[in-house]
Amino acid sequence: LSPRLVRLISDLIEDWHRLDERIAAVSAEIEALAAQDEHCQRLMSVPGVGPIISSAMVAAIGTGAGFKQGRDFGAWL
Repeated sequence: LSPRLVRLISDLIEDWHRLDERIAAVSAEIEALAAQDEHCQRLMSVPGVGPIISSAMVAAIGTGAGFKQGRDFGAWL
C-alpha cells in the first residue's frame, strides 16, 4: 500500500476509536439517567428492554397515560 493510503487508513482507525469512546460515554450517561428514573426502571424489568430502549420510550410517551389500553400502545408502536 502507498504511504498516503496507509496514513488515510490510520486516520480512519483513529476516528473509529474516537467514535467508540464517544458511544461508550453516551451509553454510560444514558444508563446512569435510566437508573435514576422510576419509569425507565419499570420498563427495564421487561426482558429485552435495557437502558437505551427504556429511556427512548419514556422520552417518546412519558408515563403512557395517553393510551387507553395496551392495544393502543401496540398500534402506536
